[in-house]
Amino acid sequence: MSYNFYKILHLSGIFLIFLSFGGIYINSVVSEKKKWLLAFNGIGLTLALVGGFGLLARLEIITNWPMWVWAKLIIWVIFAILPSISIRKKVDPKVMTLITFVIGVLAIYLANMKPF
Repeated sequence: MSYNFYKILHLSGIFLIFLSFGGIYINSVVSEKKKWLLAFNGIGLTLALVGGFGLLARLEIITNWPMWVWAKLIIWVIFAILPSISIRKKVDPKVMTLITFVIGVLAIYLANMKPF
């Protein structure tokens, strides 16, 4: 498949992840909505991962991944964990929103600048 297909898939996953974060942070106490929001988060994480690896394949980065790829994988794991932290630990949604924003900006920086 084409580079543009994987880019759209990757970005669609990212939008779904952030959409789920907003819902989770706002509705962190409503149990019936949590299931759908967590499902959206999981689907978004899957789309972002598949799209990201597709983009790496199109860029011919198959072996010997640069450090920015490893950093993006760590960010992916953090994005997988954040909803659980928000729901179980009852961390203030404002703090979680700020953390999510900062990590998202870091991911954008890594993808565009590829600093290492």
